[in-house]
Amino acid sequence: MLIGPAATKAEIEAFRARLSARPDNYIAQPTLALSACPTFVESGIAPRHIDLRPFVLSGKNVTIVPAA
Repeated sequence: MLIGPAATKAEIEAFRARLSARPDNYIAQPTLALSACPTFVESGIAPRHIDLRPFVLSGKNVTIVPAA
């Protein structure tokens, strides 16, 4: 995996070679800014990034399922 905005030029070039050799092994997605949520920490309350990924089964009925 390569996170483009955080990668060095050397990391990008190395990944480019791996991608060119096996393009079918990779997908791309944009980087997103995560939301922040107030969180209890040792010093009190501080913002922490969160990433909510609901898993939904959709068909005749729609069900949100527990997942890790």
